[in-house]
Amino acid sequence: MSELDPAPASAATATPEVPERVARPRVLTVVLAVIAATLLTVFVATAVLMLLATRSGVSLLDPAALTTFSSSPAVVQWLLVAQSGVLLCVALVVALCSPERAAPRLGLVRPAGARGESFTVARLAAVMIATTVATWSVNCCVMSLALLGSGGERSTLLTAIDDAIRQSEGSDFLVVALGVALLASVSEELFFRGVVQRRLSARFGPILGVGVASSLFALAHFDWMHSSAALAMGLAMGVGAHRSRSTWTGVLAHVTNNAAVVLITRLAVPSPAALSSHAIAAGVYCVLAIGAVAVLVRATR
Repeated sequence: MSELDPAPASAATATPEVPERVARPRVLTVVLAVIAATLLTVFVATAVLMLLATRSGVSLLDPAALTTFSSSPAVVQWLLVAQSGVLLCVALVVALCSPERAAPRLGLVRPAGARGESFTVARLAAVMIATTVATWSVNCCVMSLALLGSGGERSTLLTAIDDAIRQSEGSDFLVVALGVALLASVSEELFFRGVVQRRLSARFGPILGVGVASSLFALAHFDWMHSSAALAMGLAMGVGAHRSRSTWTGVLAHVTNNAAVVLITRLAVPSPAALSSHAIAAGVYCVLAIGAVAVLVRATR
């Protein structure tokens, strides 16, 4: 071929390859899920309260009577069940409507390390125990600080939950025990860690994902004292779920924490404690939480 011959058509028309765009995880699903869960919780909780009030002869036109009635142990246990049921249903709907399979969308997969490698039995045990200890420790630490700040007085909502656990008998105790220890733990983890945290972490990174999910988890507890402890717990469970790449880690920690709360509340005799004891407890639990987080980080490298 001479220098004056035209170049081959294939070479003349060749175009550089354009890299394929990677679809970013959609956040709108999370926003709609949070809005739906909020509205449905308000609707279902109101319906449950009105039904129980009507059956108990409480006037629906008396706000003061309704407020007092809503704080009674018999009502609190069913409101907790109603809220947990809504969160569970919304999480399942999101998972079933997702292009992914339902279990991976909610993070219900085998825990794995930072490079996706499977854990040995010893390493898996270390991750689960460390997350559980960290969750329990930060819960107790923040609660001790809250009691120290309030002069040892528990909030109205926490007192109502404690009374529901202590005073209920038979089937009523079964409802509150399973509602707090199992239903609330599983539903909250599937929604906040499975639906919210996993999607936000995939889109914006783990710091924002864990932070936003934990903040929403705290707000869902409605009460300043309960919400403060829930925020700390959410961060601990969120870090555990992220580091292990599995929501099962948070579920185990949450179930263990709530089951321990039910057991201790049921068996312990309530007695006023000196404020100094709350300060000491906060320090001890803080050290324990730091140690547990260090073990968790080391085990998931």
